[in-house]
Amino acid sequence: MMSPAVLCAQASSKISDKSTGLKNTDKIVELKVGDKIYDFEAYDATDKLHKLSSYTGKFILLDFSSVHCGPCVTSADELRMLTKKYKNKLNVITFSADKKAEWLKGIKDEKVTWVSLNDGTGLRGKTMLKYRAPGFPGFYIISPQGVIVETWTGYEKLKKGTGDLEKHLIKYLKKA
Repeated sequence: MMSPAVLCAQASSKISDKSTGLKNTDKIVELKVGDKIYDFEAYDATDKLHKLSSYTGKFILLDFSSVHCGPCVTSADELRMLTKKYKNKLNVITFSADKKAEWLKGIKDEKVTWVSLNDGTGLRGKTMLKYRAPGFPGFYIISPQGVIVETWTGYEKLKKGTGDLEKHLIKYLKKA
């Protein structure tokens, strides 16, 4: 049996431009390493609008997540640690594909201390399609200049309280 994360990813990969509600002029081109960010807007839990570009100037760890994804939930401890440990060099941002009520409950349950955003469009929104990861969690490391420098899918817990996120980030943060 496939995991919910794989099923979600497969479902999102089959979404046509028609089902997104986007106009024909809104051509979706998936982002890759070396591309400038797609500067999306989304809301936090207090309904404050955020723009991704407002977080450039530091490295950004952009996490695409769902409360239905076990590895996403498991990564919360490390995301919390990274937010505190690298606060002068790194902005941690989660973009949730969940319905608003599920997302808000997840923020509370996981004791989220970093920026968590949702645009209300789920898997079919332009942001999810532009940053299409093959599964959840999907991570992007973005340079202070707003360029994608690394991307990967999945989360592995390495030892108590840590996982592979810091392993990916450290080579960039040492230079910052």
